[in-house]
Amino acid sequence: MNHSNLIKKTLLASSLALITSFSIQAKITEQSSDSFTVKHHFFSHKNTSTALHEFGHVGRWWTSEFTQSGDGSNMYFNGKGMHEKMSNGENITHLTRIEKGDNQWVWTGALGKLRNENVDAKMKISIKEDHHGSRVTMEYSVKGGSLADNNTWPVYIDTMLEAQMKSLKVSLNNR
Repeated sequence: MNHSNLIKKTLLASSLALITSFSIQAKITEQSSDSFTVKHHFFSHKNTSTALHEFGHVGRWWTSEFTQSGDGSNMYFNGKGMHEKMSNGENITHLTRIEKGDNQWVWTGALGKLRNENVDAKMKISIKEDHHGSRVTMEYSVKGGSLADNNTWPVYIDTMLEAQMKSLKVSLNNR
């Protein structure tokens, strides 16, 4: 095999390995005329302590495209929920924590464009040890009559959460 073919095969194998390592398992797990659930997860070679730490710094990884301020670094967690600092000095609450367990949390609140809709939404996050690293899972369930008027909401939320999970995984793997 000549040197050029060896380099091409090495680049192809490296590219496939990189793409595979960044895969996020996602899908709409339930959908009806007035509700849907989207679930995403990924595996990281980082330990759960590192994953928990990185998740807690939401402003490092939340994508700007899905903020009201236009800047993902304005996102932050405190003991009560996930918030966003606005340029006018106000803070917007996106999620309010209702449960905290062993490396898992449950929040209520409408994310993204759903903030303007009459919906009830619940976000479940878990970060668990998995073999030689951690598994991060995000599940978002939404119910409301306004969903019947717009059947694109599940795809929008699926796209938004997939972007957040990819960004979190990249941020975590850079630690």
